[in-house]
Amino acid sequence: PLIVYLDEVQLPPVMRLQYGRLHALSLNKFPSQENFLENLAANHLLAPCFGGRTPSAQTSNPPSNPPAPAQSTPPKKSFFSRKSGDDWFREGENHYFGKNGCTKDYAQAARCYREGAQLDHRSSQFSLGWCYEFGQGVEKDKEKAVQLYRKAADNGHAEACYRIGRYYNFEKNDKRESVRWYTMAAERGNASAMNDLAIRYERGEGVEKNPQKAFQWYQKAAEKGNVMAQTNMGVCYGTGLGVAQDYTEAVKWYQKAAEAGSASAQHFLATYYSKGRGVEQNLEQAAYWYRKSAEQGHCASQYNMGLYYKQGKGVPQSYSEAVKWFQKAADQGDEDAKRLLEECKAKL
Repeated sequence: PLIVYLDEVQLPPVMRLQYGRLHALSLNKFPSQENFLENLAANHLLAPCFGGRTPSAQTSNPPSNPPAPAQSTPPKKSFFSRKSGDDWFREGENHYFGKNGCTKDYAQAARCYREGAQLDHRSSQFSLGWCYEFGQGVEKDKEKAVQLYRKAADNGHAEACYRIGRYYNFEKNDKRESVRWYTMAAERGNASAMNDLAIRYERGEGVEKNPQKAFQWYQKAAEKGNVMAQTNMGVCYGTGLGVAQDYTEAVKWYQKAAEAGSASAQHFLATYYSKGRGVEQNLEQAAYWYRKSAEQGHCASQYNMGLYYKQGKGVPQSYSEAVKWFQKAADQGDEDAKRLLEECKAKL
């Protein structure tokens, strides 16, 4: 049976004041609020509220036909229509992303997530934690965020475990505790946690160094589409980290990550084309991928684009273009780019 409290069916204040909260009322036989109230009246529980009676006027026989509500009175909303955790979460998502006719409103989203979180809805708990972590719609509070992430994690939310792992890794510098949470998240299928756990095994941070385990976790994450892990798989095959060195396999993984937009993978792929490593040498392809990476701000790729234009490798020779790219790299502090920048300027 569904258990409710008396004040949840919108009883008159005088009755609530007199009788307080009435616990454990079964509504199995009373599908509507009106039937529920009538049953209470029949059992002498609501006599003070019917027919304008006062406690002193209560009789042993309640009215057999309570007056029907006026036609102009809107029907009372049933407690059965109360929102679930899923409902609150979906409404929060609509406000967070500004979709399904809702305006983007982080504060309203946080309010909806809070309602869902109070119903022990794990996605709402996680999303409210996210709001607190980044100060979206609420005052930024990382400790509060972690509390909510823990609740979501207790309910099986994988990314909540991952966020806690990042908290211990970057905020508390507790590598061992971060590994514990990364492992929980990774075992629950979170690809980002798999990649970060692999990094810990590769570096021996918070756990004994183990290149083979690092490779295994990189592979799991890469196969789930994690772009950083795909780039790291290229590094593993290119350097022989935890696996036999294989340039062809390295190119395969760099290609996947490069096509997904990784500036680092684009840079490495360009280098392999430039040197003919694991793929036929192709300076035009090298220039293509260096440019893709450089346009995303990758300093080494910006320097290489300057060098390619200076030397006319894979692109038409152009000192003005070389100056443009050397300047970008120099602005990021590359000393070689600063030197070559002056050389190219003298050629203009």
